[in-house]
Amino acid sequence: MKKVTKSPLTVLLAVAVFLNYSGFGYAQALPELTNVTEGSITTNQPNATTLDINVHQNRSVGEYASFNVGSGYTANVNHDVAGWSSLHRVTGDVRSDIMGNLTSNGQVFLINPNGILFGVGAVLDMPGLVASTLNISDADFVSGNLAFQGASGSIENRGRISIRNGGYAVLLAPEVRNSGAIVADLGKAALVSGEAVALNLDDNGDISVVVSEGVQGDLKGGAAIENTGTIQAQKVILTAKSLNKVFDQAVNNTGLIQAGSLVSDNGVIELVAEGAAVQNSGTISGKAVSISVADSALINNGAIISNGGLIDVAAKNIINAGRIAANALERARAGIINLIAREFNIAKSGSSVEARATGLDGQGGSVTFRADNGATIIEEGAVVDVSGGLASGDAGSIELSAGEELGIYSTNVGGNAAAGYKKAAILLDPRDIKIQDGGAGAPTNDWDDLVTADEAYADHGILDLLIDADVLVAMISDEIWLQATRDILLLEDLDLSTNSNAVRFEADRHIRINANLTTNNRDIRLTADASPDGIGNIQMSGSINSNGGDIFLEGAGVQLGSVDAGAGDVAVTTTWLATDINDDGNNLTVVSADTLTLNSADEIGTNLNRLDTSVNTLNATAASGSVYLENDKALTVSSVNVGADVNLTTLLGDLSVDSIIAGDDVVLT
Repeated sequence: MKKVTKSPLTVLLAVAVFLNYSGFGYAQALPELTNVTEGSITTNQPNATTLDINVHQNRSVGEYASFNVGSGYTANVNHDVAGWSSLHRVTGDVRSDIMGNLTSNGQVFLINPNGILFGVGAVLDMPGLVASTLNISDADFVSGNLAFQGASGSIENRGRISIRNGGYAVLLAPEVRNSGAIVADLGKAALVSGEAVALNLDDNGDISVVVSEGVQGDLKGGAAIENTGTIQAQKVILTAKSLNKVFDQAVNNTGLIQAGSLVSDNGVIELVAEGAAVQNSGTISGKAVSISVADSALINNGAIISNGGLIDVAAKNIINAGRIAANALERARAGIINLIAREFNIAKSGSSVEARATGLDGQGGSVTFRADNGATIIEEGAVVDVSGGLASGDAGSIELSAGEELGIYSTNVGGNAAAGYKKAAILLDPRDIKIQDGGAGAPTNDWDDLVTADEAYADHGILDLLIDADVLVAMISDEIWLQATRDILLLEDLDLSTNSNAVRFEADRHIRINANLTTNNRDIRLTADASPDGIGNIQMSGSINSNGGDIFLEGAGVQLGSVDAGAGDVAVTTTWLATDINDDGNNLTVVSADTLTLNSADEIGTNLNRLDTSVNTLNATAASGSVYLENDKALTVSSVNVGADVNLTTLLGDLSVDSIIAGDDVVLT
């Protein structure tokens, strides 16, 4: 057992301190060192309100009957060498109430399983602090194995914790509260809830936390970690793990969590939760923000902000009723926002998700909504914006994806750009897509009632993506990209001639064009059987008109309706054996273009139903079949290569041939 050394003045003043101090009733106003179990620690008291705790060896360990600092009192932990670490463990049965000043020139570990309170008037100033109600053995502390265990007590900060020299402030307990200020400029701050925690402090001053055992036992309600104050550091970690719904929330933030400083804005926030939801009604701001909720929800009613950086959210359910933004500063590119849910991903009416340029010059970023096994819902009035700068800069990209259901009810999805720059690229990626009148009516479901933090996905009758063409027209985009793991059906006219959108449809099975699809000198790409298995055709009873843009049609088989590219080109490809390129047999002009390229695994038209065209130049390949085509004007055959017959007719004008290779007969008229 190490000897505890106290100066004579300490002994004389102890009585005065006890008699004069009334802030704690009968509790001591200053720490009571009773034993030193590792290294060397002494104390002296220069006056009635000040205690010096002197640490003469790195990683010394002291035991205390109590460790309190009363209002108007000061405790100084002085290490012989600045930056040393020392552990101060309370072995008595009272909470540590720090109401005054606690300072140090090194790393202070304060352990009290009864609880720790930093009061409203408390001021802590030191390079490093670990305050914990979880215990750690002397051997682990001395060896640097910072493994903590315990199931009792709580930590609450109502005062101000200031961390110098890029150091750290770590609060470990089953329950952690901050209503004061934790400030670690260029340093790190961590609030951790659990019953077994491994803390790593590396040689570069970085910290990491692993919670191996969550909080269990009696129901406590409330939040495992609650911040109503301010947490500011270069890196902020909030980690909470609980079992059996001990807490209502894993993390509840109504205050400010900010990563970064005046010197550096490359701040990092890591929020990891398991066992309950994360609720944010305050502000979370950092260059890189990562939020992971293993088995529950992120519910955002506040702001999650990154200036041109990265926001990554992964949760069972994501419900955004606030603002999530990774906007760009002047002349910069906006950031990346990934919202990845397992079940529900919902943007509430009035919410916004933004990765846009905020000045005259700048580029939009990217936004991804994904619900891997459930539904993504963009409610009417929600905003998703990836605009470029007002004067220059391309807009960014948006992906809206769902494993089952995708409901888009808002007309505020997209990204604008100045003249000469690209508007947003938008990808819609559900199972099936049906475009029809009335498809974007207001949802009949009350998602607040249907979606709770713990709810698993169940079909709510949205029927994959049922969308009104007006919603697609309202999307401010350079390209509208629809991607379905099954079918795409166009049942209502989709007129994008005033929007300058390009269009891309991709379906793993079929694409049905039963209405009219129009663009203004922009490309149209339709791909059926996108994951090729021979089950996926393009069938048309409507029309496609690009007004000068190129048109690309590809599927296991293609049945053409009216396809008009104007001065643009048309390419039609079938990808599966024994599939054809044909039309509906009504003898009307099917394809109008400058150059027509046909690639078929089998037949192009038939002897009884020729393909009717109005083109200037023809390229055709039919590996094992024939080509039967009738053109209404002069035609140049650039290249035809087929396994069987070639039968080409022009109704007006000449037929010029550069190259024809045929397995059987060639008839040119």
